[in-house]
Amino acid sequence: MRFKNRYLHFTIVTAQGRELTATGGDIVRLIRQSIQGNFGDFGMGRLQQALSVKQYDSKTGKFILKTTRDGYRMAWAAVSFISSIDSKPVQIVCQKVSGRLDDIKS
Repeated sequence: MRFKNRYLHFTIVTAQGRELTATGGDIVRLIRQSIQGNFGDFGMGRLQQALSVKQYDSKTGKFILKTTRDGYRMAWAAVSFISSIDSKPVQIVCQKVSGRLDDIKS
């Protein structure tokens, strides 16, 4: 049996179009903190293994998040609860959800 994943394409919207200095690892760390804070140990146990950022562009603020098929809604909610990155107010918007990475990139 293979693992079934979901890929979520997000855009980070900053005030006045500021560029972020965060890396992909920083984004994953923020998402994990949000999962722990909002869903506790249940959420971390469900999403920790398969949660990763596949692609991140700091200039455009776009990233692709890989997660499990069963837990993608929880990951989406956790990302929506993030309100600041590096003490800068942000809004993170999901653009697309797909089961294939190729479909997200196009």
